[in-house]
Amino acid sequence: MNEDNISFCNLHTIKSLLNKDDIIIITDENIVKFYPDFFSDIIEKCIIISDKSFESFQKTITELVKRQAYKNTILYGIGGGEVTDFTGFIASIYMRGIQFNFVPTTLLAMVDAAIGGKNAINFAGIKNILGLINDAKNIYISTSFLDTLPQKEMKNGFVEIIKIALLKDKKLLLKTFEYIKSNLNNKELLKEIIRDSISLKMQIVNEDKFDKGKRNILNFGHTIGHALETTYNITHGEAVLCGMYYESKIAEKIGLIDNRTFGEIDYYLRVFSEDFEKYEIKNCIEKIYFDKKNISGFINFPYVNSVGLGDLQKIDTVKFIDAISDII
Repeated sequence: MNEDNISFCNLHTIKSLLNKDDIIIITDENIVKFYPDFFSDIIEKCIIISDKSFESFQKTITELVKRQAYKNTILYGIGGGEVTDFTGFIASIYMRGIQFNFVPTTLLAMVDAAIGGKNAINFAGIKNILGLINDAKNIYISTSFLDTLPQKEMKNGFVEIIKIALLKDKKLLLKTFEYIKSNLNNKELLKEIIRDSISLKMQIVNEDKFDKGKRNILNFGHTIGHALETTYNITHGEAVLCGMYYESKIAEKIGLIDNRTFGEIDYYLRVFSEDFEKYEIKNCIEKIYFDKKNISGFINFPYVNSVGLGDLQKIDTVKFIDAISDII
């Protein structure tokens, strides 16, 4: 995928695309509830899911067969990351693959989940254990969907923007920081921040689509973050925020960065929280051992070398766990 396949448009333009023949929409109850007028005359095209479980997968495949979806059918995933993940997975395996497009409706989905081709469902209580990499044909973004988004969901998206900016672009970091601090309601500036964040992620993904090397840098904050998310049932944004803090402390502890760099990272992260240590990381150590990023006893550890410049370092998992013990 390239940026030419990502369009910023209004709801009217998106609606006109959905009124065409051979379209099936996958969405969730919340989106339909918040936008009844938008869905009023296309609701019969919709398959409404409640999660991305294997049970939802089975029901959706059954419904596609019932509706006689064929190779020329186009699936649209309209929703947050759960919906886009699910739609991409379904479309990629149904009849060995049919076209799919995304209409992300959360900030997190716009800048992260819908970008980069990762699609997955959950199975046996394990998150994203069944998945594949395949790009949506087109992604249509309307910031109007953000008007009804709860603040905690906006925070989830901004955490991912801060993450990519810490790794790749200090100018974007400063722009985002000022937007958040000043409580601006400037849609054009927000659109610019979203576009810049997408562009940075695409640069990384296009160099390493199948996540074999450089793309691992996007896991910054996620090794510890995913463990916190599942242990304490907190939002993805809150978990990754804490993960970035702890992983930066580890980078300092093992000598990858100095205290000044850690202090600068800490300063930008605290726009969201003053209490990163309210979740006891010692309760997550077992999950960190079994994280999918732990390969043959090593973690390809992403960290911020200096603000705007990320790096990767292969670290022994035992050394990583020992460093956690030293900082708690």
